[in-house]
Amino acid sequence: VQPRNDFKLHSYSGRAPPLRDAAPQRFLLYAFDDSPALTPRASKSGVLSAIEAHMLARADLTGTYGR
Repeated sequence: VQPRNDFKLHSYSGRAPPLRDAAPQRFLLYAFDDSPALTPRASKSGVLSAIEAHMLARADLTGTYGR
């Protein structure tokens, strides 16, 4: 299940890179021991609550993104 994002879509929609200076882009990656029980309309707080019990590891990846 993929909950809605900030764009109210059920898919990844990243921001457009800036025209001038590069900007940081942050991704949070999670590893689970089981699939969390989520609904398509789950809120961010609902997702975080559901995954907390199943999370094995978390990684924070920040990269520089530009044109």
